[in-house]
This record gives sequence, structure tokens and C-alpha cells, in this order.
Amino acid sequence: MTDQTQTPDRPPETDVSDRELLQNLLARSDKQGEEIRFISEKLSILIELLTPSEKGDGPTLDDILARLVELMKDQEPVIRRIDHTTARNNDLLEGRKVRPKTEDGHTP
Repeated sequence: MTDQTQTPDRPPETDVSDRELLQNLLARSDKQGEEIRFISEKLSILIELLTPSEKGDGPTLDDILARLVELMKDQEPVIRRIDHTTARNNDLLEGRKVRPKTEDGHTP
């Protein structure tokens, strides 16, 4: 018997060289950089629209938020009705007793 030194198995040969892998990685990195620049530009535009630089340039962020709160307040009856209907449907699905609605659509 002869002593044979075992060499570690080499990875199988591939069709792609290290240079091609590096080029692919660099191309992918360039593409991701372009996408990040595009997103950054869009965010800058959005921030600029929401926070005008000059006072007379448009509504302030506070004005926009106040208007949104006002619109949500106007929707409160609809939101309450949806919440009530959802709760009633959950009660029905879970087998709990539900009070019948009256002719005007409300529960007594």
C-alpha cells in the first residue's frame, strides 16, 4: 500500500469565468444604482410638492394635513356604519345573538 495524499475535490468547471462573473456583478450594480437614483429623484419631487419652499408657492404641509383631517371627519358617519356592519357580521358568523334591525335600518 502506498500513502496517497488526498487532495480536496475541486469545484466542477463552469462555463462562466471569473471575469464574466465580475462583469455581471458590475452590470447589476450599475442597474441598481440607476434605480436608486430614479427613486431618489421621485422622492425629492414628492417632498418638494408637499413642502413648498416659499410661502406663496402653494398650501403648506399644515394646510394639507388640516384638509385631510377635515375630509376624514366628513367620512365619520360612513366609517361608523361600516364598523357597525362589520361587527354585526362578525357576531353572525361567530354564532352570537344579534338584535334585528328596525324599519329605518338601525338596531333598537
